Amino acid sequence: MKNITIKDIAREAKVSTCTVSHALNDTRYVKKETKERIKKIVKKYGYRPSYVASAMVTGRTRSVAIIVPSLKEPSVIEIVNSVEMKLSEHGYSLNIYDTGGNFERELEIIEIINRRTIDGVIAFGINEGKENKIIIQELDKRKIPLVFVVGYVFNSDVPYVAIDDYKGGKITAEYLLSKNHKSFGLVFYDSKINIFKERKKGFLEILKKNGLCANFILELPADITLVKDKIIENKDIILSSDVSAVFASTDMIAIYLLDLYRDNNIKIPEEVSLIGFDNIIYSGLVSPKLTTIDYHQSEIGALAVENLINKIEKNKFLKKKIVIDPNIIERESVKGL
Repeated sequence: MKNITIKDIAREAKVSTCTVSHALNDTRYVKKETKERIKKIVKKYGYRPSYVASAMVTGRTRSVAIIVPSLKEPSVIEIVNSVEMKLSEHGYSLNIYDTGGNFERELEIIEIINRRTIDGVIAFGINEGKENKIIIQELDKRKIPLVFVVGYVFNSDVPYVAIDDYKGGKITAEYLLSKNHKSFGLVFYDSKINIFKERKKGFLEILKKNGLCANFILELPADITLVKDKIIENKDIILSSDVSAVFASTDMIAIYLLDLYRDNNIKIPEEVSLIGFDNIIYSGLVSPKLTTIDYHQSEIGALAVENLINKIEKNKFLKKKIVIDPNIIERESVKGL
């Protein structure tokens, strides 16, 4: 038997090829009985629609791009996995572009997207500089809908899905204070990046309200490949400081700190308590298991997809701002005093 085409389906269903396409892609209203008739014929012949042909009719490829700062960061990977799973439920595929934190690479990715037919874009909004503003400008020229995850761009109406990083910093400080800790160290990624700036701001404001301040604040380059070496370079600051608790801006930083303390015969949490941020899968696998702030990566990815798909298919975002409350995941790395 010859390969069944959309024309064959349309002929047997006694409708136009456009009606078949709309019935299969839910891109326009089709009477219930007509849609059911079409789907029965599709099932009978085992028809598999061509996305190229569908795109010619609907103007869509059912393809979404995601622009990420680094696929080496576990928290990024967890969001990407969530996005891909949710897109698959809607019949969309995902193209992944890793900038590696490089602005020139980001420009190349924008050019690649400009040459391809993409229905929508999800981007990590962790930078407040020209990078995200160029993404907004270029996609706006082509009328490609965009949703940011993790962060957002000030003075922009681009929708975003993120947790409240400022609140995350606050609840971390409140939690440690509730455990009677009074001396603190912070090991953070560069606070020029807004999400880390907000986490630090929230934490320090709670300390200030309680008449306290951090004993030390160590900032690291926002590159996971450099974290271990930079922590070792600054080990004297970390190990010689008289603190009872250390707040790490990500779980991966906290895990590297666990290694540093273990290598120097300092017990966690008996001698120093340690808390991370993100709740990546590894945080529950290390020893001791890491107390952390839940970043809700799966929820962020799923909500971003639902918002973007609604814009693609119904020309309307569900919400412009979706902010999720963080919460403490209490495990074994923090001790009460």
